Amino acid sequence: MNKKGQGLSLSVIIIAILAILVLVVLAVIFTGKTGQITTKIEKGCIENGGQCVDRDEYISCDEPALNMVDVERMGYKCANPDQYMCCASEAIAASLRTREQ
Repeated sequence: MNKKGQGLSLSVIIIAILAILVLVVLAVIFTGKTGQITTKIEKGCIENGGQCVDRDEYISCDEPALNMVDVERMGYKCANPDQYMCCASEAIAASLRTREQ
């Protein structure tokens, strides 16, 4: 018996896998989920309701003039974390804690 023509060739399987990958990438792009993926990788301070505060002006977020909470400990960072710290109001910090769970 000649079994050479039976079954799928390796090249057809590879092309099918690549086509599925392309479709998944396109689906992610067109459904707008790329922003959520980026936020999970690098959580931006301002994009998540925080405020970037200059470290030269304030020592910590809970100073009376700011009356905010440090959310850097939860992973939220400013674009230049050496110069700015990420602070948020208690309500926003509570919302971010809920989102993390």
